[in-house]
Amino acid sequence: MSALLTGNISAAIAYNPGVVVAVAFLLAINVYAVAVLVFRLSPWRPYFPRWRWGVFVAVLLNWVYLLLAGTV
Repeated sequence: MSALLTGNISAAIAYNPGVVVAVAFLLAINVYAVAVLVFRLSPWRPYFPRWRWGVFVAVLLNWVYLLLAGTV
């Protein structure tokens, strides 16, 4: 996380790619939420019935990467 905060994106991705993706996703969600509030837009509500499996697979793949890279 310290590599990400200091701006060293390549080191942050090499150390833990899941955190980099999660931070980017949360940043995009917050920018969208501010835009909805400021411009009084109708919020987009997607329907993803199997989103939990996608999150599970993403976390699992991140752990496999961390184990193979030897950072855990």
